[in-house]
Amino acid sequence: MRSLAEVIAYNEANAQVALKFGQERLAAGQAMDLSPDSADTAKHDADRARDLADSRDRIDAVLAAHDLTALLFPNSTASAFGARAGYPSIAVPAGYHAENRRPFAVTLLGPAWSEPTLIGYAYAYEQASPRWRPPSVTNPTLFRRVAEIATTET
Repeated sequence: MRSLAEVIAYNEANAQVALKFGQERLAAGQAMDLSPDSADTAKHDADRARDLADSRDRIDAVLAAHDLTALLFPNSTASAFGARAGYPSIAVPAGYHAENRRPFAVTLLGPAWSEPTLIGYAYAYEQASPRWRPPSVTNPTLFRRVAEIATTET
């Protein structure tokens, strides 16, 4: 699909499966005037600038209040916070859930231009953490060849 109008038309033609959650936001977006000098564009730009400033101010305030160079999150939530602020984040493998052996990560979030620091922290964590294991060790059946599986199961 090449346009929002095509997405809306497809959804309407396939409403049984495509409109599970409606498409009010799509319709509202389609109705906006996105020309450079429109009121909709000016509002979008102002809202985005305010969101960017608010996100940065909040992250910077937490870092400063606790004399930190990065924040650590037990999941990928930080990437959303960082993206809103335009700040970098890095996810590091942290282990596997015991009940389903699915991997999980911790995420480090830093202020603007902190990529080298975050990469250093991520590397240090990976080297020091005893929790992470290669997938081939944690769930070896995922990495066995079909011939090996057939031989061991017969």
